[in-house]
Amino acid sequence: MNIIHFDEVESTNLLALELLEKNHLQAPGIIIANSQTKGRGRGERQWISPRGNLYMSLVLQPENMSRISDYSFLTACVVGDVLRSFGIETKYKWPNDIMLSGKKLAGILLQSQKTNLGHVANQLSEKSEPLIYKGSSSLKMVRNGDLRQSHLVIGVGLNLVSAPDYAISLVNHKISREDFLQKFSTFFLRLEEEYRQFGFFVIRNKWKNSAYKLGEKITLSNGVSGIFSDIDESGNLLIADQFGNVSKIITEEINLDSTL
Repeated sequence: MNIIHFDEVESTNLLALELLEKNHLQAPGIIIANSQTKGRGRGERQWISPRGNLYMSLVLQPENMSRISDYSFLTACVVGDVLRSFGIETKYKWPNDIMLSGKKLAGILLQSQKTNLGHVANQLSEKSEPLIYKGSSSLKMVRNGDLRQSHLVIGVGLNLVSAPDYAISLVNHKISREDFLQKFSTFFLRLEEEYRQFGFFVIRNKWKNSAYKLGEKITLSNGVSGIFSDIDESGNLLIADQFGNVSKIITEEINLDSTL
C-alpha cells in the first residue's frame, strides 16, 4: 500500500476525506501522522493524540459499500494478528475497540464518502504539508469526467508509548510504528482477500475467537444487562436476558465495568 506521512494534522480521517474530495488520494493507501490536534473516536469523542503513538487512516474502495461495517471487525482482527506476531494477546471489544489487560489499547473509526472525479485543485493545504511520500501513485490527479466513487476511510489509533489513565499502551514492548505498519499492510491485504472470497463468515469467526466478554454478563451504555451471547451475520451484538430472550443491539457499547 502507498503510505503518506504527515507531521501534525487535525485528524488523519478528516485529512483523508479532504484529499479524496480533491482527488489527491488514491485507494488503497494509508495516511499516518506523528500527532493529531483534533483526533476523534466513536460518537465524536476526543482521541488524545500525543507524539509517539500510531495515528493512521486506511483508504479503500470496497466492492460492497452496504457491508462497510464488516471492516471494523476485519481491521480489529488485523491489528490483533499483528500484535500477536509480537507476542501480545489482545481482545476485541464490540463494536470497535481493542483491549489489553482489560484496558483500551486501540480504537477504530469508519467513515465513508462519495468522491466526484472531476476538476481538482493542484495544491495541498499548507497546514498539512506532507513530509514523506512512499509510492509513485500516492497522489492521483483526475482532470476530466464526472464519475462518483465511494471510498471507505478506516481510522486506527494505537497507544504505542503512552495512554490516558483509563487506557493502556505498549511502552514496555518497544514496537516501532514502522515495524507495525509493515506487518499491518501485509496482514490486511491477506485477510481482506479471505473476506472477499468467503464473506463476513470468516471474519466473524476470527473476531469471536478473541471477543472481549463473549459468553459473560455485560452492561451496555444504555443500562441494559445480560449475557453477551454472539454477534450476528451483520455484526450486531446479541444479548440474552435472564429468561434466555435474545435482543439485537446495533448502536450501543459495552461498559468497561460491565460486571457491575
